Amino acid sequence: MRGTKRGISLALSVLMMLVTVTTAFGEEQSGENAASAPGMHGKSAVLMEYETGTVLFEQNKDEALPPASVTKIMTMALVLEQVEAGTIKMEDMVTTSENARHMGGTKIYLETGEQMSVYEMMMSVAVASANDAAVALGEHVAGGSEEAFVEMMNAKAKELGMENTTFQNPSGLPDDGHLTSAYDIALMSRYLLSFDQAQEFIATNIYPIREGEREYKMRNSNELIRSYEGCIGIKTGYTADAGYCLSAAATRDGLTLIAVVMGVDQAKVRNEDCEALLDYGFANFDLFRPTADPVTVDPIPVSRGAERTVEVEVPEITLPAKVVKKGQTPTVEQKVTVDEKLHAPVLKGQKVGEVSFTIDGEELATFDLTVKQGVEKRGFLVSFRMLLKAIFG
Repeated sequence: MRGTKRGISLALSVLMMLVTVTTAFGEEQSGENAASAPGMHGKSAVLMEYETGTVLFEQNKDEALPPASVTKIMTMALVLEQVEAGTIKMEDMVTTSENARHMGGTKIYLETGEQMSVYEMMMSVAVASANDAAVALGEHVAGGSEEAFVEMMNAKAKELGMENTTFQNPSGLPDDGHLTSAYDIALMSRYLLSFDQAQEFIATNIYPIREGEREYKMRNSNELIRSYEGCIGIKTGYTADAGYCLSAAATRDGLTLIAVVMGVDQAKVRNEDCEALLDYGFANFDLFRPTADPVTVDPIPVSRGAERTVEVEVPEITLPAKVVKKGQTPTVEQKVTVDEKLHAPVLKGQKVGEVSFTIDGEELATFDLTVKQGVEKRGFLVSFRMLLKAIFG
């Protein structure tokens, strides 16, 4: 953020909050453990619950802004995606290109031709926020082309519903049109956290790379992993244009929250704003996991069928979690509807009803009931045999 903009941002922040701050649950909860919606000091902010993607707090959540090194969340996610797919392995060696070596800003001073494993490059990105390592990884994933990797980044952003994002590089260094929003950062943070190995990188405090004279102990710039209870990491960012940015996640009592702030003037204030968002979420919300009652359905009569009845298949029912205000227990209603009679022919897997659920009157989930097997239309011989059986038993 340039000097002139820095000078006016705090003066405008109070007005911005008056007109753009909203929460997903209306009026604040009362009670001794409740917390009011926090006041933010940056340009935008979001608090999202991880499992459901529910937004619990927002301030200018869709404004496109430069994200600085928070960009690397997408870079790391795409690397883990390729590892999970088996396209690359953590032990694969990444060779540093001349392009990667010339990256400015924060780096681990890779030399042209220097090799490191994917694992160590990932640690360098997650812990040291190394721009040279981010570009080297991107080129490795995309067959040697940074531009091709950026195309992958933008394709994934579109797939995740990041409507206010355009990436121009894997590092977050200033670049015309390299923009994203607080909400989009929350979406890609949620995607990164979906990989089991992600926390191994983003929650690491100190990690040494190289040996001998060039050994370098990297220290994570995300202070919250050292100071905030339950913090599971994510990523910091800073450039003069972007200001101080942070996406931070924490887990307590089965509830995982993602807090994002952008465009803050001071690193300390950035950290405090994220802590305030997380405190607000943990103080006011719980994750409610509804359960379904057992469902049994009698066989359905089949008119003019080769079989008189057909059995109904009840699917396995797992209901989605729901974010609720702390201390509240929602009312879950379950309704089963089934066709009273079918007419042959009946196809295997044919829908014959559904099990629907509402929570506090709002639709929660619906599951189809289907037939276990097909039933052909009854022919003359089958009708005759059925008549004889009815007469003589």
